[in-house]
Amino acid sequence: MKSSTIRNLVLGLIVILIGALVFIASRGESSRFEAGSPEATVQSYLRAMVDRDNDRALSYFETGTKCDSSDLDRQYLSPDLTVDLVDTSITGDRAQVKIRIRYADNDLFGGWSEDHSIGLTRIGGMWKITGVPWPLYECDGVKP
Repeated sequence: MKSSTIRNLVLGLIVILIGALVFIASRGESSRFEAGSPEATVQSYLRAMVDRDNDRALSYFETGTKCDSSDLDRQYLSPDLTVDLVDTSITGDRAQVKIRIRYADNDLFGGWSEDHSIGLTRIGGMWKITGVPWPLYECDGVKP
């Protein structure tokens, strides 16, 4: 083989490798929502939950919430978790963000998903989570 053919082959392989890396990296990107939107608030809350940053997660709750750090400590979020935005409805100062939780297709039956709705209210121009949002199922319950 001529050196120019080998060089072209190597360059071609490098371009393919770079393309594959860009494709793989882009698949894991999160959607960016408009700052200050209900979707951005829910996304930030869930990111804090995955990061196990309870103080940051609780900062997205409305004042006077019954949820506290010990409630968040009891939750486990699988690293195989994917969260998709399904729908958002806003009526005045209230919003509902519907999400779909998907778990990896690494089991015999191809994984599974479940839908949840997170309620928010606008307080002082900021969206705050109300009630007991997923992945919590109760707050202010029996504490260990």
